[in-house]
Amino acid sequence: MTSMMNPNPTKYIKGAPPLALKETVSPDSVLTLFSSSSTHLVILSLFVLDTVMANPRVFFDLSIDSNHTGRIVMELFVDSTPITAENFQALCTGEKGIGMVRKPLHYKGSTFHHVIPGYMVHVGDITQGNGIGGESINGSSFADETS
Repeated sequence: MTSMMNPNPTKYIKGAPPLALKETVSPDSVLTLFSSSSTHLVILSLFVLDTVMANPRVFFDLSIDSNHTGRIVMELFVDSTPITAENFQALCTGEKGIGMVRKPLHYKGSTFHHVIPGYMVHVGDITQGNGIGGESINGSSFADETS
């Protein structure tokens, strides 16, 4: 999926320093972070981090009540889910502009609308912010690639 690769991983960082290993949120920190009772866990920034490997990595910088709390780094598996990976990466960079429902196609500013401590979080409803909306870069939805 060469078209998904970012030849300049700092292109979308807009002056942010490159990720240092010490800045990565540890699994224990993530559990603590998502165990917070705050309802204001927000994605501050998200960008393509590294595309040197076969699979690109992206990150979310997070804040709780306007305080930077950490970074989550995610690897996108383009070999097994190319459409999903392309969609997720584009929503991380914001490169696709405005969507069909006239909202920006990016995760920046999204809130974690559902948190189950120690298990999972739901985030990414870029249209409603509460889990009942959403949009992909190709429209409202696309077929499941894992079945």
